[in-house]
Amino acid sequence: MAVVYRAERADGAYRQQVAIKLLDRRGGSASTERCFERERRLLARLEHPDIARLLDGVAYRADRFVRRLAAGVAMTVAVTA
Repeated sequence: MAVVYRAERADGAYRQQVAIKLLDRRGGSASTERCFERERRLLARLEHPDIARLLDGVAYRADRFVRRLAAGVAMTVAVTA
């Protein structure tokens, strides 16, 4: 399982809000880690205005990636609606 956080660049270079997706390694299996890595590789190749593009795959940390923040409803809300 993974969790997504809204974050903002804080180094003063420029302002940008992003979404950081973190893999929860506490209950994760090898299968979950493979799916997470596959998602990251697929996002790196996608270029479409309706898909939040990958900004940073964080090569030195395999448990997270950073992508463009997309406005909208959380998937958990959209699925139950």
